[in-house]
Order: sequence, then C-alpha cells, then structure tokens
Amino acid sequence: MAIPLWRTHSTALPSTIVHLLWLEISDQIKLAQGMDAHGQPVPAAERMDHIARHLRLIGAKNKAANLLLRLQEARRKAGLDPLLQIVPRRPDPATAAEADGR
Repeated sequence: MAIPLWRTHSTALPSTIVHLLWLEISDQIKLAQGMDAHGQPVPAAERMDHIARHLRLIGAKNKAANLLLRLQEARRKAGLDPLLQIVPRRPDPATAAEADGR
C-alpha cells in the first residue's frame, strides 16, 4: 500500500520552512552589519561566500515552500482540507447521531 506524499511530508515541512526563514533573517542581519564576530570588517572574498550561502538558503526555502503548496493542492484535489492536520478528527458522537437522524 502506497502512502500519499502529503501524509509523509506535511508535518515536518512547515517547521523546516520556519527554520530556513529564521536562518535567512539571521544571515541578513550579519550581511547588513558587514563585520565579523570581533567587529572587524569582513574581507570581500568572505563576504561573497556569505552572499552565495545566503542565496542557496533562500533557494532551499523557496523549494520547501513550493513543495508545501503542491502538497496542499494535492490534499485539496483529494477532497481533504489542505490546512488541517493529517490525522482526521474523530466525529463527535452527538453530531454523528444527529446526522443519522437519531
């Protein structure tokens, strides 16, 4: 039996995106300061390495966000609510009895 992709990834993916966003903001602050941990200006070559790392980080975050959007779309097409948890809630017995006409 195959497990749908949205069941395997949709719980860890949002926290991954938040973590990547946090790293992105942290990098932006470091890049804006232009100083190392000792208050010395960062050499140009090292700054370019930081910028390249920052751009890779943004790319990874965008890929994760796009995957999350595709998973939500797959859940919607499968008739599931794309924003709810993977495990469906158990129906309330009172609501189920009303639906059955009891």
